[in-house]
This record gives sequence, C-alpha cells and structure tokens, in this order.
Amino acid sequence: EKYQEVRDKAYLIKENVEKLVSFIQEMKYNLVLEADGIVYLGKERSTMQSPVFRGFEKAVDCDLENPTNERSRFLVATAKGEVLLCQLKSTSQKKVFRPFVSFGSAYKTRFADSNSFTFQTEKGLFKGYFNSTKIDKLA
Repeated sequence: EKYQEVRDKAYLIKENVEKLVSFIQEMKYNLVLEADGIVYLGKERSTMQSPVFRGFEKAVDCDLENPTNERSRFLVATAKGEVLLCQLKSTSQKKVFRPFVSFGSAYKTRFADSNSFTFQTEKGLFKGYFNSTKIDKLA
C-alpha cells in the first residue's frame, strides 16, 4: 500500500513507453515501405525466404496484425486502391476490397479485429469483413 502510488505511476509510464515504441516501429516500417516498396521483417535479409511485399505495385499503406509472429497476416492498400490480405513468409494474397465508384479507392487500411478491417477512401471510412462482401460505412 505504501508504494502503490509509485507502482501505479511506473505502470503508466511503462504503458506510455510501449505505445511510443510501437509508434516508432510503425513509422520505421512505413518509411522503409515508402522508400523501397519492400519490407523485410523478423530476420535479416539473408535469412528471409522472400520479401514481405513481392509483385505489388507500390503499396501506399499497410498494417501488420501481430509484429511478434513471423507468420502474421498483414493488410496492404495498393496504388490501385485495393486492399489485400497477405501472410508473412508466404506468397499468398487475397483481395478483400476492390475499389468501387460508391466506395472509392482505399489509401489506408487497418485490422479492426481478427475478422474485419477498416479502410479509408476519399468517400469516407468503411469497415470490411474477411470472407464476406459486406461493407459498412463508419464515417
């Protein structure tokens, strides 16, 4: 009880530092993606079987579901305005959103949860669902 206030402050600082580290990691990831169009994760280039992004036109945005999992899924918003669902260390990719006149072209995408994702277009913010054609307008 005597040290509870100090302990609570320490936990708050730790939480804020973790958020900052995550933000910096995302900035580094996006910077490399913007500069090279290819991002290698988890291992040195020489030990990776293949780059994360192969055969994409220039990716304009991406989101990695779990940075600590070498087989994690990731979303890519391409220069064509599509959103692709991919997996690290795999060449598989699935189009989960193709641009439509009513929705526009995606330029930003994020995992909402394990079954859905959000994407931003010039026409608003939308939520899409994996293994479904359903799309909800959020804003």
